Amino acid sequence: FLADESKLQQTRDFLKLVPADSDHAKTLKMLERTFGCYIMESEEAQTLRAEATKIEGQLEAARNVLTLGATIDGKFEEMSSVGL
Repeated sequence: FLADESKLQQTRDFLKLVPADSDHAKTLKMLERTFGCYIMESEEAQTLRAEATKIEGQLEAARNVLTLGATIDGKFEEMSSVGL
């Protein structure tokens, strides 16, 4: 829903129709900012998002093979995240 580019465009169209100092304009500006956070319009933002997603995938893969536990009295004991 929030990444729907047509909703961002519709919000911008509505902004042109209402007085700039109205409560409707305030609400529409908030929606525009919100949609803008989910829709990467610039090429640089899209590149950065792709890099971040790649890093997140690598972290997830490493976390999936991570053995959880703690060293207690000099001995490593495997534990769940709840046990930690």
